[in-house]
Amino acid sequence: MAKKNEAKPRKSTTADEDLLVDLVAAFCQHARDIGVNTQRQGGENVMIEFDVNRDDHPRVVGGQGKHITALRTIFEFIGAREARRIRLMLKEPTRGQRGLNAPFKANFDWDAEPTVKLLRRVLDRILVHPYSVETVRSGDTTNVEVRVDKKEQEIIDALKPHLHPIFHAIGKENGQNLFLEAPQQVPTMAPA
Repeated sequence: MAKKNEAKPRKSTTADEDLLVDLVAAFCQHARDIGVNTQRQGGENVMIEFDVNRDDHPRVVGGQGKHITALRTIFEFIGAREARRIRLMLKEPTRGQRGLNAPFKANFDWDAEPTVKLLRRVLDRILVHPYSVETVRSGDTTNVEVRVDKKEQEIIDALKPHLHPIFHAIGKENGQNLFLEAPQQVPTMAPA
């Protein structure tokens, strides 16, 4: 039996589509209803159109468009790293019915590892230099700390405001208050 956050298998997809579906599925109730289609737009530029169940549409958009804007920006960063343009278009839903939002219910047995793996997949597509990801958990709160090479601190500082809402939504869907942190690297003092 499929879990609620397990996306339906598709015959052929791109790495971009796979990552988008996995990100969206991680905070949706009806992951099996995610539809995705990539269209080439000259050269290496692509438009990824996707739709979700009517019940999940507000989640994907987020308050004041926060989640869809974050997803678009994440894929802009991925495209920039790969010298191409990736645009996302969320289509109006055609399946399902709008339901009531379930209240937050803490899950003290939540396994953070699949979410950390998903974060690493995103970071691997954007960052060039090695980085580390550590989690600290206390009750229904998980802090995820990303440390990057000082050469990429500006990138992670610009990316964090877009990663945080997506991964916070993923945590919330799974019963955890998830907070993403990217502390500034402290320069080491040279010995006197």
